[in-house]
Amino acid sequence: MKKNKYIFIMAAVCTLYCLNTQRASAQKVYKDGEMYILDCGPDSGFPQGATSMTTKIIANATPSNTGEPMAQNTESGTINAAVYQKLEIAASDLSNTYNWATAYTQCATDKGSGWRLPTQREFTLIAIFGDAFTAFNIGFQKAEYWTGTESATSNNTKIAWMLNLALTVYTHNFYEVANKTQSKRVRCVREVSSEEPTTTREPKKTNK
Repeated sequence: MKKNKYIFIMAAVCTLYCLNTQRASAQKVYKDGEMYILDCGPDSGFPQGATSMTTKIIANATPSNTGEPMAQNTESGTINAAVYQKLEIAASDLSNTYNWATAYTQCATDKGSGWRLPTQREFTLIAIFGDAFTAFNIGFQKAEYWTGTESATSNNTKIAWMLNLALTVYTHNFYEVANKTQSKRVRCVREVSSEEPTTTREPKKTNK
């Protein structure tokens, strides 16, 4: 039976700069019903160990613009070590810009339980597939976006990682740390389990 999913299969060279691996791989970006999915599961050819089905949501999280980073939530922590295998990408940014601590919880506040900020590595991978999301008419602004990952690169506890999508992927300052009190745009993601039922529907016509 013909599948009712239209799949973008794109090659992404994920260097140590992005996912701590030098192996090229192919992931999938597709629309399933009303969901826009980034699939990095075993069938997508993603390097073993670079993905995980362990949730990135911190129970009873206490994000702070001034306090110490939350446990394992820095660039070298376990939360950022691997990307979640299958993510639903929100179709648009949140309506406002937010400081980091507010942004960290605003996805769940505005969109419901399970929605969160993407980690630094997840958002970098999403940016690599920017053309696919643009083809589905859910592209990103040329602006700075918060990730959910804090920084332990200095003694300054008031910084977190952001992506500047006004710049080309891998260029200088494409992703860097910023003071948490700054206001930036937010694009939310949601972890999709392999057992979660989905609906399939003819997608909108997209540019090739």
